[in-house]
Amino acid sequence: MGRSKHPLELKLHILQLFEEGHYSINELCERFSIDRQTFHRWKMKFEAGGR
Repeated sequence: MGRSKHPLELKLHILQLFEEGHYSINELCERFSIDRQTFHRWKMKFEAGGR
């Protein structure tokens, strides 16, 4: 499996911005140039206790 091009700290920061209600998923994906599917995958992994 390949390494992520996004550091863990950035993923957590993006998820935190969403959870705190600062930005919508669409705004975050556009701002950080990530795909919506990528965002949802990160969110699911985080909620399951993974990275």
